[in-house]
Amino acid sequence: MIRDEVRRLPAGRAVVVVSNDAEIGADVKALGANTVPGNTVLALLSRAGAPALTGELHDPWRLAGAPRSRAGPDDQRQSAI
Repeated sequence: MIRDEVRRLPAGRAVVVVSNDAEIGADVKALGANTVPGNTVLALLSRAGAPALTGELHDPWRLAGAPRSRAGPDDQRQSAI
């Protein structure tokens, strides 16, 4: 799914994929995306005092600004059929 999303972006669009999966990292890098390991992002957020990592916020989806529903675009399309 991540690979497909990167493929759909217009050429030249800046994109960063956060993943500890080396295979995904290599694939999206080949598609032009920048990659950052998830543990690096967590360490940076922790140093910055991010609420999700200090116990103030317990829903990582809210930290990312994602809607409360965890259904992806494909899941929503299928449920509408």
